[in-house]
Amino acid sequence: MRRALGRVVLSAVLCWLTASSAFAGDRFALIVTGASGGREYAKKYQAWRESFLATLKEKFGYPDDHLRVLSEEGDGAAKATAANVRAAFTDLRRRVVDGDVTLVLLIGHGTADSDEAKFNLVGPDLAVD
Repeated sequence: MRRALGRVVLSAVLCWLTASSAFAGDRFALIVTGASGGREYAKKYQAWRESFLATLKEKFGYPDDHLRVLSEEGDGAAKATAANVRAAFTDLRRRVVDGDVTLVLLIGHGTADSDEAKFNLVGPDLAVD
């Protein structure tokens, strides 16, 4: 069931990306791989991130300077901390203009209770403020 849901979500995102190529504006993407909670998930998250990043570059022509990647291990990307996520959104706010398309992909898991939901990151989690 989880695998089928993942394929549906990926298909929907790819359809959206294909449709968005008709827009005249620039395209930006922020990909965040959160805290994995274990080696098995870390490997999966890394493979998904690398695959998605390659698709954005090779199939959709996203330039490197329009892609921002944050990850648990750093592995060539900035660490996926709450401060770095906020900084990435601040940078996007400065660069993106009307007509541009911005894609945000969160790979990972979160926690929730009756009062708040959080996306798990390296260090303190990112909460909805």
